[in-house]
Amino acid sequence: MTVRADRVGLVGFDLRGVGNQTVGNRSAAGDAWDATVTAAYGNSDAAVTARTASALYAANLSVRTPSSGLVLRRTPAAVVENVTVDGTDYWEDGFMGVVGMHGDIVVQNSRFRGGRDGVYLHRADGTVIRDTTFHEGRFGVHLMYTSSALVADNTARSQLYSGIVVMTNPEGNAVVGNDVRHSGSGIMMAGSRSYVAHNAIANTSRGLSTNAGRSRYEHNVIYGNEIGLSAATVLPSNVVRANDFVANDKHAVSGPGPLRRYTHDGRGNYWSGAYDLAGSDDGTLTRTYSPTDTVDRRLHQTDAAVVLRSAPSVRALRSLRGTTPGFRRGSIVDTHPLAEPANPDTLAMLRNETQTEVTP
Repeated sequence: MTVRADRVGLVGFDLRGVGNQTVGNRSAAGDAWDATVTAAYGNSDAAVTARTASALYAANLSVRTPSSGLVLRRTPAAVVENVTVDGTDYWEDGFMGVVGMHGDIVVQNSRFRGGRDGVYLHRADGTVIRDTTFHEGRFGVHLMYTSSALVADNTARSQLYSGIVVMTNPEGNAVVGNDVRHSGSGIMMAGSRSYVAHNAIANTSRGLSTNAGRSRYEHNVIYGNEIGLSAATVLPSNVVRANDFVANDKHAVSGPGPLRRYTHDGRGNYWSGAYDLAGSDDGTLTRTYSPTDTVDRRLHQTDAAVVLRSAPSVRALRSLRGTTPGFRRGSIVDTHPLAEPANPDTLAMLRNETQTEVTP
């Protein structure tokens, strides 16, 4: 189906027989700076193609496709809901569930399986993706040059590379309330001035990146990942607080740069393994915790680390690193780690479901 008129509704179709062309002809691109991307990514075969058509409503569609499900170019205020797109078993063979380019769209209450990306956005500022499930693709949600988007309350399982990935240098994105598990990575951020909160991330190789600077990361539960959090921003401009790091092989890693302090207004994060010998009245520990420290990062894995942490040689080495220019490595410190989880209900849900579920 091809739509070129405004205010069209497509409701209740079962679409089969889609062509298998995925990438468009780059040589036919125009002179705009992103013309090559638009030509390549916005011209695949699709069950539904809409171009320069505002207020499209596509609902209750069932699509089986070897390429794309819906390609929407310059279709502001389009709504895609209760749509099922069944793509290819191997992501290299297929393409996108929904492509949104040069216009804000809403994707909600839908299901995407297989193919390359569930929802791929390019210059689609203001887009909303919510209450949608993604299974067995490359990326669940993929943002490129897209700011002021809301990605909320989605579920991603078994994504080869990442459940949600934000690339390029956008601003003002909100990634809230999503559940990502059994994927290569959980939520990978880039850009600035974004809000990442109330997400559950479990059983990934790398749970959360804080590469969007001047941003706020709070009330996320990061459970059972190989690496819980990855920090690589050059300037320590983020607020990282009230997150729970539990049962990860490594709670956090940090790239080169200044010390990152993950405490805000006297309260930090919950790190399984962090401990204190003297209690406090405000629910925080009096001992600082550094997930990048060679001893602290093993506290949740072996009792021997507790003894080693108090060794005079270890304390002397920490003091030297903290006072000698050039000797401190890129690191993270929480000066007021939480004594109890900040998000107990989400943590309990992850623990119970991880113990009983069969990994896809």
